[in-house]
Amino acid sequence: MKLNNYTIKIKADSSNDELFVINHGASEGINSEFMNKIQVKLEKANKNYIFIQMPYKNRGDERSSGPETMEEINTVKEIFNDLELFNYSKISFIGKSLGGLILTRFISQNVEKFLGKLTFTQLGFLVGEIVVPENIDSFHIIQGENDKYGSLSDVKSIIEDHKALPIKLTIIDKADHSYRDSDKNPTFHDAAIEAIDI
Repeated sequence: MKLNNYTIKIKADSSNDELFVINHGASEGINSEFMNKIQVKLEKANKNYIFIQMPYKNRGDERSSGPETMEEINTVKEIFNDLELFNYSKISFIGKSLGGLILTRFISQNVEKFLGKLTFTQLGFLVGEIVVPENIDSFHIIQGENDKYGSLSDVKSIIEDHKALPIKLTIIDKADHSYRDSDKNPTFHDAAIEAIDI
């Protein structure tokens, strides 16, 4: 579905006041196998959701707009405003890698609009990049044991340094950043998706 210049997948049942917001990783769009499996899980649980595809993917670019990801943050903000998504009483974000970085930055710029209604699942924590929002009700990190962008020791150290925040860690044994095995097969996709709290 096209919204202005953006591509989304959305299910919105007005009788359900909870919304899941999902943002893809750097190398995939919202129609990747991994994203589709998340959608199936949400459908089975009869949840409202919106998958947001970033503009650089629509243009066919390999990379985001830049280190500050301003275009991507503004995309999320515009969609939230256009579709009045701030009105949901509970919002659960799911971000894969870069997608989570973009969403946490968006949340940090709109703190007052999320107080008391926000949970977050980070699929592949980017150590040194992602900052856990302080206004979070729960923050769940699902990390591959062999993730080159965030070793388990580094992730555990971040959790230790933020004891006041409700951070949960799930480790996917033998998986890399994309939940693949050592031969780059998507062996651990299902385990990562199963760990997502719905």
